[in-house]
Amino acid sequence: MGSIDRIDLSYFPGCSLATTAKESNESLMKVCEKLGLNLIELEDWNCCGSSSAHSMDKSLALSLPARNLSLAPSNRPLLVMCPSCLHRLQLAQRVISENPEARLQEETRWGRPIDPGLKIVHFFEVLSGIEPSRLEAALVRPLRG
Repeated sequence: MGSIDRIDLSYFPGCSLATTAKESNESLMKVCEKLGLNLIELEDWNCCGSSSAHSMDKSLALSLPARNLSLAPSNRPLLVMCPSCLHRLQLAQRVISENPEARLQEETRWGRPIDPGLKIVHFFEVLSGIEPSRLEAALVRPLRG
């Protein structure tokens, strides 16, 4: 098999993929490696608050995912595997995009800019955008018959 050009993606694993769903994370890593997807984990990421922050404290529900967004470089998409984390990050991004005051408050809080145009994607979105020839090249054992 020839070499596949690498595609860099930022990666937010979230609490569950780092703990209770670590097998899912390991599978994701192996599949991404086969597909030539280079996942670059956000350095020093934190819980996005999906389990309870949104029901306890509205400010915290924005600040937790906003901090993670502030860690994500704007030059590559942010891959998120957990649907709940994806929702919290996309919701925070929408608030920051639509509310300049909230964006300024979070950027001041975290000391970093937050790109309101950052592309945040689930793995299946990435997978559906991969050329069929790239998928075929990564096959280990085709499902035929």
